[in-house]
Amino acid sequence: MMGCHNSVSSRFRQLCPGITVIKCLCHSLHLCASDACKELPHDAEKLTRMIYNYFKNSSKRQAELKEFQVFTDTNIHKLLRPAQTRWLSLSSVVNRIMEQWDALRLYFDDKWLEDQDCQAIHILLNDHIIKAYFYFLCWMLPKFTRVNVYFQSEDPVIIEAHNKMKELYRELLSLYITPNHLKNTPLDAIDPTDSQHYINLKNIYLGLGVANQVAVPELHVSTEEVTVMKQKCLNFIVKACVGIRKRYSLNDPVLSSIAKLDPDSCLSDNRLQSLSSLFPVLPRLKPQTLNDQQTLDDEWRNLMLTADEQHLNTNQPADVFWHQLSQIKDSNGDNKYHFMPRFMLQVLSLPHSNAECERKFSEINNIKTKQRKCLVTNTIKGNMLAQQAIRRTSENCVNFNPTKEMISRMTAKIYENHEQIVLE
Repeated sequence: MMGCHNSVSSRFRQLCPGITVIKCLCHSLHLCASDACKELPHDAEKLTRMIYNYFKNSSKRQAELKEFQVFTDTNIHKLLRPAQTRWLSLSSVVNRIMEQWDALRLYFDDKWLEDQDCQAIHILLNDHIIKAYFYFLCWMLPKFTRVNVYFQSEDPVIIEAHNKMKELYRELLSLYITPNHLKNTPLDAIDPTDSQHYINLKNIYLGLGVANQVAVPELHVSTEEVTVMKQKCLNFIVKACVGIRKRYSLNDPVLSSIAKLDPDSCLSDNRLQSLSSLFPVLPRLKPQTLNDQQTLDDEWRNLMLTADEQHLNTNQPADVFWHQLSQIKDSNGDNKYHFMPRFMLQVLSLPHSNAECERKFSEINNIKTKQRKCLVTNTIKGNMLAQQAIRRTSENCVNFNPTKEMISRMTAKIYENHEQIVLE
């Protein structure tokens, strides 16, 4: 898909020279977390699947579990299915099992003698090291899902993408790299696999849940078990850091340049002196003539003066900020900024995630039900556009009031291409 030779991205570069190709950051983070989870014992993932499969098709078992949930004063929630392709499913599944742990343990303690299917689950739920791994995942996975959710936003957040990825990478490194090395070495020069800069395994921090779990004297957890568990958790973090370096360049020329274009940075004393440094990395967005490029650069250099005069608010979203800048008039009533708002909004429109595409696929699946599986493309497109129009003007279809223009278009002409659509 993203390889240098004979891939989708390389063929697009051949057909459209100068295009900007950015990997889906949501998908990349999901792959990093999934690969890192392989460093943990398989029993942890096995437990999540066995618990879900045990209850999914039995109303009787679910009703019996509900009694234990009430007894342990646990929220009565359904168990979740771990999915390979859904970006945020793993964290939700782990959190739900930890929420229901006491109720599940008591349930399988009661059932394991009479039901052979319960024996493996019973053993794992009573394994204190397995529970420590779940505590670790409850603490670690939200670090990925938090950034993942941010990148799935419908708002233009591409200017924050580079900083968010660097912050996540630095946070993970700080868990096992010595503070002195992390502080005095450039982030892109740190080798996450260089063990000579690791913190002592005894002092590594894996979250309060893990620390409390292994410190309970009554559990009789041996030192060897704790050491093995800590080593596997360390391997998880190292694998995650290696995955981030593999899938994201900390020196990415496009995203690192775009990171300098948020409103606060544009009005700071350390801002870029000229936008010319962006032209080589964004060749299809820059003005095509030298005169237009110079006008854009002049508008950029005059931005500080306008900010003081107009009292521009940098606390609003970036797209709103640049749109408001485009509305500023000069003494003749003409737009004072013509090229810069357009250039900045084009930069904000660069895709950094395919989450929006995934949403459209989900909408299509909701439209094409078993009873309506033969809908043609034009019909599906019309339904999706109608949904968007309703969302823009009202909360739901019940409160939607079509405009006069919409009603005027409802004539016999809409059926002129009916035969052609059916043939398609």
